[in-house]
Amino acid sequence: MTEEKKQKMAGPKIMPGAEEELEYFIRIPEFRERFQRGNAVVLPRRDQEADGRGSTGKLFSQTLSTPTTIPRCIVMFDDTFAAQSSAKYWLPVTTCSVFYQLGTGVCGFGNICHGGIQTTLLDDVMGVLGVLNARLQDGLIPSNELGAYLPTRNQGMLDLTKSLFATEGIEVQFLCPLRTPQVIEVVVHLEEVDADGGSYKFMRAIAAAYEV
Repeated sequence: MTEEKKQKMAGPKIMPGAEEELEYFIRIPEFRERFQRGNAVVLPRRDQEADGRGSTGKLFSQTLSTPTTIPRCIVMFDDTFAAQSSAKYWLPVTTCSVFYQLGTGVCGFGNICHGGIQTTLLDDVMGVLGVLNARLQDGLIPSNELGAYLPTRNQGMLDLTKSLFATEGIEVQFLCPLRTPQVIEVVVHLEEVDADGGSYKFMRAIAAAYEV
């Protein structure tokens, strides 16, 4: 294999359906810088995957998918998987970002995004991380190394391939007004998986807001 081909394979990965959203978000310098890192993977937040997960619900696929609410959104994570051998449960991807284009239709007062919408976005990204891990384990998102994300090959990896996800609780602190219209990045970080693998805790925050 030539050096040129090696570099090509190591570049950013664009999943089917993300091309149109990427064309919009790539104009944002912070997004573009992250995307150009060799391990970046982008995929659509709204898709048609038939695995019972993702955006098949009507809240994001219909209600919030209008020109004045959230017309565009895209998921990004880094495929930097390293095999582990642990007696504790763990997941291969522990952080991801969703970039949302917010319109004026999500405001509760003036040009400030409604607190309920902000909470919904935090909750959404938490679910996205679970779906990412499940799809990587299922092979719906190809890994750099064939079969790297199979739970059967990784001691202690929590198997999410047959799991559905629901929020048990969420605590939100509003630190400053979130004004619209603008693009925001919401980041989720996995803190820990409980001893029996039945639940996991997150630290999450709206990391940044970008002008377009």
